[in-house]
Amino acid sequence: MTTKEFEIFFRKLYLPLGMYALRIVDDADVAEDMVQDAFLNTWERLEGGLEISNFKAFMYRSVRNE
Repeated sequence: MTTKEFEIFFRKLYLPLGMYALRIVDDADVAEDMVQDAFLNTWERLEGGLEISNFKAFMYRSVRNE
């Protein structure tokens, strides 16, 4: 995945993932941290060679796991 592709996914999914996280933890600051951490961890794993076939599903699972 290129940096540009990642940026597109980030812009598209950031708000919906934030709303999803907010439903889980009921705290806006914690929800935002969860989403940011999920994106950061995913980017680091992609740089390490991880290949993701369904990025949206992967990110929702990553936020849930945070």
